[in-house]
Amino acid sequence: DPDLRAAALGAICQSGGTAPQKDELELVLNLLHDSATVPCTKFRQRVAASLNSLVAKCREETAKCFREQQQEEEVEACTGRIQQLLTFLDKSLKVLFLHLLPGGNYQRRSFALDLIQVFVNNLFDLSSKEAKRSHGNSTTVIALANKQGELVLFSTNHLQLLVGCLEDHMGDVVEKAAGLLALWTPGEKEQKELVEQMLKLIDSSKEAKCHSGAVMAGLLQHWGAVISEQKNVPAERKGEDRDLGWQLVERARLTLQRCTKDLVSSAWHGPLHGVLTAVRHCLK
Repeated sequence: DPDLRAAALGAICQSGGTAPQKDELELVLNLLHDSATVPCTKFRQRVAASLNSLVAKCREETAKCFREQQQEEEVEACTGRIQQLLTFLDKSLKVLFLHLLPGGNYQRRSFALDLIQVFVNNLFDLSSKEAKRSHGNSTTVIALANKQGELVLFSTNHLQLLVGCLEDHMGDVVEKAAGLLALWTPGEKEQKELVEQMLKLIDSSKEAKCHSGAVMAGLLQHWGAVISEQKNVPAERKGEDRDLGWQLVERARLTLQRCTKDLVSSAWHGPLHGVLTAVRHCLK
């Protein structure tokens, strides 16, 4: 029963002022693993609210234990509790990313992206209101976890899964994945690959692919990538002519010019819809 599971999770996550103990954390982990396909919107909202409370408690207790450890107060107990909480957070994040694997249905991917956003708000995005309330504890927790290879948001596997979500046929999955990827800064190689993929998508005659390409164009604009003379290599901005949005506007203008000479051929080889949709996302 989804209502019963949501109520049980709420009791575990929201009762008391500290994070639950190991046995209860395992129950939460099992629920995250097994409940991703529940179609009930109310259930997913309640789980997200409960997890938000739990991640915040884990963050605050981990930072508190670390300060006590530094002051040499109950060092052994603090060390064990820190490890327990960091392991739980890392396992939970990895379980959620597993739900993004290709072949997953809409509920699974959408639910997982919503819960990954909870982790981002509480731990990774220092501009979020949740992280600001932590008074620097988010930074402490991430530093401790990263030292032992845990809580790596943008690992190679995670990036591949998020980029894969950009081509999902459901628009809100695409938008949620893009929101997470906006926190990432890709290297030149990754930008090159994404520009190539974006150009293919916006030239598609299918609405969903055009939307995916347009969202990707918005991300590339955010990162400062451009279409080179070879059409796929990012380069440094050099005024408006090196701005991705302006380059897409120019592609649309040239297509319109060709339409006056050969409408059918221009429409077949250079669909305007995808390019104009991409321009709109670049202007957001």
